[in-house]
Amino acid sequence: MRILFFNHQFLPSTNEADDITHRLLSEFAKNPEIHADLVTFSIDGKERVLKMGGNITIHEIPNKNKNSDSNSGILKQGWQMYKYAKKLAKMNSYDLIHSFSLVPFGFACRRLGKKINVPFIISLRASDVIANQARPGFLHNTVAKKIIEAWESASFIVASSQWLASVELKSKPLRKISIIYNGVDTKYFSPNPDKKKADDVFTVVCSLPFESENGIRFLIQAFNILIRRYENLRLVIMGDGRERASLEQLAMGLNLDKKVIFTGIIPQEKMLEYYQSASIFVSPSLRENFEKSIVEALACGLPVVATDVGAAREFVEDTENGFIVEPRNSYQMAENIEKFLLDSKLAEKMGEKSREFSEKIDWERVAGKYFDLYKKTADVSRIEKEE
Repeated sequence: MRILFFNHQFLPSTNEADDITHRLLSEFAKNPEIHADLVTFSIDGKERVLKMGGNITIHEIPNKNKNSDSNSGILKQGWQMYKYAKKLAKMNSYDLIHSFSLVPFGFACRRLGKKINVPFIISLRASDVIANQARPGFLHNTVAKKIIEAWESASFIVASSQWLASVELKSKPLRKISIIYNGVDTKYFSPNPDKKKADDVFTVVCSLPFESENGIRFLIQAFNILIRRYENLRLVIMGDGRERASLEQLAMGLNLDKKVIFTGIIPQEKMLEYYQSASIFVSPSLRENFEKSIVEALACGLPVVATDVGAAREFVEDTENGFIVEPRNSYQMAENIEKFLLDSKLAEKMGEKSREFSEKIDWERVAGKYFDLYKKTADVSRIEKEE
């Protein structure tokens, strides 16, 4: 099977689509049944062709229109991607096209699929839904019309959660949607009980961008409630963002500057150390904002306290591998964190459940689900052509 992929960049990053692309193609490189080309933008403005294994080819092209927030930028990026991919389609016979984001490549995906008569799949990102909800007028301009046409004519839409699929189905109940969760490297991210034993401090860890919608200030306030009752506590907050100065001032104003640690952005290879030495993971987000750090924490055997937003309940089963709390409710957050302080075995028991869940979404399994979807889509397309 030969597949053509579209994505913005090909590198491990905090961007959901970029990371998924890199992880999946790394798995597909091990599958001799797949031959694939990825068309993507280079980060240095140069054009190059790279190989991954013997069956994956990465085509990096200069991004001539970097303003993807403007309507003209979206259209130009999609058009640039289409023109390059059209040349590849003259040299290769593709069975399927898959774009890892709707904007701005849905347009290119649909146009090329129609031209060479092959089915195409589009992955739906949470950012697509959030942007559309926040800016309804965006859906009624010329560029958006082209994007929606791609959205509606795709053979399948891939959603990374039941919640995301349900939001999409509200707009079109009969749409073909396949739900495939984002994966995690369970071989790398794994528990290490010895690191917890080496430190007697109860450590709460959080990793989210420092933006108001991620609710980190409510976690700090919850920690402030607990520190009045328990001394042997520490809150480690990984990341950076526009609210960092404000959050640091909040911690200082509450006399928590020695108990709340702001690490800044941690390199991916260092994240494991923080997860393995932590007691629990907390996600205080105020809106759907799936972060791979949540599934990484699960893989490291951490119980999770998460706010009841978006797909949280799909990863955290209340009272099984953690607790679900109301957004903005610092008292309820503190109350549920305290349960682990009062019962030393609870974190261990729930952490085992977290690990079990993560193994179901190991990248190898996730790649297998994508491959099954590709075969199904290509087979249906072939049968329809024969008829």
